[in-house]
Amino acid sequence: MQKVKEKKLKQNEFEQLVAYLERCGMTIRKIQLERLLELYKQGLKPEIAVAIIAMHKSTYDNYLNNFDKSQVGIILCNLFFTHVTEYLRNHGASLK
Repeated sequence: MQKVKEKKLKQNEFEQLVAYLERCGMTIRKIQLERLLELYKQGLKPEIAVAIIAMHKSTYDNYLNNFDKSQVGIILCNLFFTHVTEYLRNHGASLK
């Protein structure tokens, strides 16, 4: 019973992460979803995503205001992945 509950909680946490990124203007398609899942398995959690986005808010806002609206969601998502990778490289040991 505990394993099922734990698995459901983790799925909900990942779904929360995806929903949060979409609310921030990011487009999450299949390729981005696969990459996000990799980063999640490496230690990315919703609270870390919130912190990363807060750290780079001015950059994300600049992209939202200055790039083609049809492409900006993918661009933001890929930029976020770059920031997450950098964060995990610098703080990775403390995430697990």
